[in-house]
Amino acid sequence: MALWREDMQETVLWSEGLRLRHPQLDDYEAWAKLRSASRAHTEPFEPSWAEDELTKSAYKRRMRRYQSDVENGTGYPFFIFRASDDVLLGACNLNNVRRGVLQAADIGYWIGSPYLRKGYARAAVRRVLGHAFSSLRLHRIEAATRLDNDASRRLLLSVGFTPEGVARSYLKIHGEWRDHLKFAILKNDPMTDPTALRPYRDAVSAAGALAVEINFLDHDLTLGGEVTALGLGALGAAGDVRHLRERLAPADQPRLDLLQRAGPCDVRLRLLGDDHEVRYVRLIGQGDGLHWRGLMLPAGGSAGGRADMDLETALADSLKSGDVCAYYQPVVDLKTKRLAGFEALARWDRPGVGVLGADEFMPLAQAHGYVEAVGESVRSMAVQDLSAWLAARNGPLDLFVTANATATEVSAPDFADRLL
Repeated sequence: MALWREDMQETVLWSEGLRLRHPQLDDYEAWAKLRSASRAHTEPFEPSWAEDELTKSAYKRRMRRYQSDVENGTGYPFFIFRASDDVLLGACNLNNVRRGVLQAADIGYWIGSPYLRKGYARAAVRRVLGHAFSSLRLHRIEAATRLDNDASRRLLLSVGFTPEGVARSYLKIHGEWRDHLKFAILKNDPMTDPTALRPYRDAVSAAGALAVEINFLDHDLTLGGEVTALGLGALGAAGDVRHLRERLAPADQPRLDLLQRAGPCDVRLRLLGDDHEVRYVRLIGQGDGLHWRGLMLPAGGSAGGRADMDLETALADSLKSGDVCAYYQPVVDLKTKRLAGFEALARWDRPGVGVLGADEFMPLAQAHGYVEAVGESVRSMAVQDLSAWLAARNGPLDLFVTANATATEVSAPDFADRLL
């Protein structure tokens, strides 16, 4: 039984870029380093740590207990490794296996602090559930979370667990008896076996698409499929929907909010890839207001490069800051030779560049839907300036100011109200 002489019988599970296997003595250094780095995050949710918690002698005792559990069929511990580089990410264990009329076990898991919010825990739990129900032929898996552990609660719900109530003073955690919310999942409950999703994911990859899951509560973003095909490897690794928003063209960023509405959704967006190319993509799926699940599909050719998106971003920012403004061209009455008024012309006083004429930036505004915003900015400034001139004159001022408006703007029911 001494693991420093002989490893446990090999059991390896693969899932979603992860490799799970029983702990070994050679894992000590990586385990101790990760546990130490993650202590501030994990300790509040675990039994009190022993004084020698991270020593090699304590790790050997842990290994002896693990091997005893496996040999007796009472527990099945798994370390979680990233398959691409064999980095230790955390652990997911089946504990307290009960046979006979119960055929049940408890599941527990932890992920190291550097690897949080990347979907690793969810993928590992799904895979261990599949192993528990298929290979180990268990009927019921139970879990418990502290009442304030929102992240763990959301994870369990997302993989199919059902809450069954609160157990008072259930576990002594971090030195105190704590109430816990109890969960359970049964073998016949839906979505327990991750292999059930494999045909769907294969079809997604074959179509050149990505499977997308968004949890708006904690900003989680999970991408499934060949993320590099759309230039989104870094985005998939980040696992944060806020990074997705930052990758979108400015005019498209508000459209991402449509995914937070309950019901079906179909939006077309321009998305910046790792290669600095901007691509058209289409998000098709359905949400409930807090979660969204669907597909990201290619939706056309290139939408330009990083420089084009930077230029659009600069224009959007200038519209907010007032750098898109009115310059005035005098209008002279040909009969009287006197100044009759001004025509307000759209100009972009671009920081660090200078004043740009309409012919230099209006094609960009037309291409990306900023024409109305430019017109609104110019007219607003013209009205304010004319009012200021009248006030400064302290008497009648026989001048007019003209400004352009598109047919779409003029036909809007509230156009006159907004102008005045």
